[in-house]
Amino acid sequence: MDTETFGVKTNEHIPGAVVNSYLKAYANKFGIDSKIRFRTKVLVAEHQETAEGGWILTIEGPEETESRIYARRLILATGRTSNPFLPHFSGQETFGGRLFHSKHFRENRDTLETSKSVAIFGGYKSAWDAVHAYATAGVKVHWIIRCMFTF
Repeated sequence: MDTETFGVKTNEHIPGAVVNSYLKAYANKFGIDSKIRFRTKVLVAEHQETAEGGWILTIEGPEETESRIYARRLILATGRTSNPFLPHFSGQETFGGRLFHSKHFRENRDTLETSKSVAIFGGYKSAWDAVHAYATAGVKVHWIIRCMFTF
């Protein structure tokens, strides 16, 4: 991800839109963009208990047509904002402030100017983007990242 093409310097925050542009350019450069199935949902992933292994995926395309494909490997890169999950927090009904998922950050961007402090729950890219946006706007940030691994 060079500075000239993407406008991001070493050790600088990388906005989500820049990551998106980079991934599109990467896919195009290496000729894999034509192999990507956009707007397609995996309905079932069945591991094959054979010597060859692999997976049979039942997918649903944009026209809501189901089909099955074989994949030797399965990598999950699900995109945390595709299906937003908002956990329930005790007292949220009487909180009085805004409570929203990062998927709706754009619609709530006025909070960059109106907030004195925010709490951001999560440790993925969208959380990092929100932390960076609020902190650079001078808003005090409380970043809450739950432990995801046990050793």
